[in-house]
Amino acid sequence: GSDGNLYTWGDNNDGQLGDGTKILHLKPQPVTLPNSAKPTGLAAGLYHSLVIGSDGKIYAWGYNLYGQLGDGTTTTRESPVAINLPSGGTPSSITAGQYDSLALLPNGTLYAWGQNGFGQLGIGTMVNASSPTKVTAPPYTAFVGLASGSDSSHTLAIAVPTQTSTTTSLIAAVTSPTYGQSETLTAVVTGSDSGGTVAFADGASPITGCSAVALSLVGSSEQAQCTIASLTAGVHNLKATYS
Repeated sequence: GSDGNLYTWGDNNDGQLGDGTKILHLKPQPVTLPNSAKPTGLAAGLYHSLVIGSDGKIYAWGYNLYGQLGDGTTTTRESPVAINLPSGGTPSSITAGQYDSLALLPNGTLYAWGQNGFGQLGIGTMVNASSPTKVTAPPYTAFVGLASGSDSSHTLAIAVPTQTSTTTSLIAAVTSPTYGQSETLTAVVTGSDSGGTVAFADGASPITGCSAVALSLVGSSEQAQCTIASLTAGVHNLKATYS
């Protein structure tokens, strides 16, 4: 409302209006947030509701069978309860699917909780989560936007690079090769977004078959490899360029 307060109305069979009852309302009813907080952002799932309070906390209420309220339980709530994010941060935005919830922090950290039967939380499992659980972004990126599917089975997020420069290191499997010996070169790229390719060259000449080698994740680093079948005699100025 224009007074800065939160109002809800409609079906309330699961306490999703947050007024402390399960009574259907045909007109807007005020909802009081704890700590006299005012709403600064809101989202509605199928039968649950989320609000960002002016005190920086998330408040949730309504149906909670899958843990979508994020209070560590599966207890349905008729009034707002505070949700604690692991980082203690203040979310910049929240969204809700039918039975899941997500919160995005200004630094790009994303948390998800609730139903996860399709892996829609993005936490690497298909197990429901009743508390906010961190969603790991691709290397060197941060989330800046998100949306939850209306059927609560999938989620979308936009990620942007967090590092503006990259470092490419070239490693030779054999440091002092002999004439005719094969040589495997490994380029380790730091700061990539897991995309791009590496061009291997011997001086100014591209190495055959290695002009655009895609990066792959090896352990915790992004790498590309090139094998020279047979080295010619002479000095070789081997290099790798990431783009």
